Amino acid sequence: MTQSEYALEEALIAQLKGMEYSTVRIEHEAEMLANLKRQLEIHNQITPLASLNLSMFLITSIPALYLSGRKYCAISSL
Repeated sequence: MTQSEYALEEALIAQLKGMEYSTVRIEHEAEMLANLKRQLEIHNQITPLASLNLSMFLITSIPALYLSGRKYCAISSL
């Protein structure tokens, strides 16, 4: 049986919440970048992550980053 994209996303969110992740409301690009920086610091045990290192990550890992004018919902670990 094929699930819709919505159903797959909802199942993933439920699974992450079951693993003690929580939802984070992100409405601006700056909030998304701050959350990304925080998650990289947590999961790589780097505090604080230098702005230059974050910029290099974005340049090399996410070359097509374009988020202007949209609303986002991201997952954040507790």
